[in-house]
Amino acid sequence: AGLGFVYALVSLHLQPIVRWAVRQTFGSLGWLFPLITRALPLLLLFMTFLFINTEVWQVSSALDRGLLWLSVLLFATVAVAFLLVRLPEEVRRVSDEADDDGLVRICRGTPVEAASSEVTEKAAVTLSPLQRANLVLVLLFSQALQVLLLAVSVFCFFLVFGKVAISDSVIQSWVGNPPKPLPSLDWLPISNELFQVSVFLAAFSGLYFTVYAVTDENYRSQFFTSISEELERAVGVQTVYRALIGAAA
Repeated sequence: AGLGFVYALVSLHLQPIVRWAVRQTFGSLGWLFPLITRALPLLLLFMTFLFINTEVWQVSSALDRGLLWLSVLLFATVAVAFLLVRLPEEVRRVSDEADDDGLVRICRGTPVEAASSEVTEKAAVTLSPLQRANLVLVLLFSQALQVLLLAVSVFCFFLVFGKVAISDSVIQSWVGNPPKPLPSLDWLPISNELFQVSVFLAAFSGLYFTVYAVTDENYRSQFFTSISEELERAVGVQTVYRALIGAAA
């Protein structure tokens, strides 16, 4: 397993991919709050009603910590599996844009802008399986980091909302016993039950974000527009460069 990870790290160039995804994601923090408050209002409304649902508190509080994190891992695994099925479509869309007039457009403002209009007849987008895998990984890491930021925001929202709006007596009436302090963190003014339900609903929210970001056009434009433009530019520059090398040879 360790050798497989090292091979993937080297052959798929995971380190620069992760660095780029982190830089791209944190550079887009400006749209995080508008995305939560405007792009996903139905989710927040639905999740808030789940948050004040007795059964949700009973289920989440009854989980031991291991089962809670296993549930989070299950949500994350389903989300990643869904992305690995859908993201190759985004890669095909990126490669389709680097063709004829699209090639000139996406190379605008790059060092090969002038050359792009001269090689459109000769240029052909040819991505190897490894290059396609790299593009999928770029989108996967970017999407995962963005969803993680959104899920953490939902988690923090529920912690604050639960502390303000739901008293210990209400929690006791829902779960059948007085709320317990967080293990090893009993100095925090947050009960173990509140923490667990917040984690559970935040993980579910992350799965919801993932599915709708790649299936709904409005959400997809929020998540993928800037990233897709950068990938299109990279593929376009590579295509022009290869065409120039071929013409020179």
